[in-house]
Amino acid sequence: SLDLFNIFHLDCAADTDWSHKLIATTMVPIGLVTIALTCQAGYAAALGKPFTLDGTPVKYAFEYLFFFLPALSKTISSSFTCTTFDEGEDFAVQYMTADLGI
Repeated sequence: SLDLFNIFHLDCAADTDWSHKLIATTMVPIGLVTIALTCQAGYAAALGKPFTLDGTPVKYAFEYLFFFLPALSKTISSSFTCTTFDEGEDFAVQYMTADLGI
């Protein structure tokens, strides 16, 4: 899948953990679509035309979403799996499988 954290190995460049990856992978698409819609609205306002979703910025934002949405879904879904560790006498501890520090 097209996961930016795996493609660019951002873990090597900065000290990141699972929460950074989760926030980045969910906020980048939201921000990109917001910027594309704002650019399209500004372009329509500058030309005096009605706002439509058929502009180039919106097209590229939706193409980005098409390619990166599976990685986003995988990142969000892996937040819900837990691994159980036995701590002894009738006591078990669960940690998130994606990041055992959480």
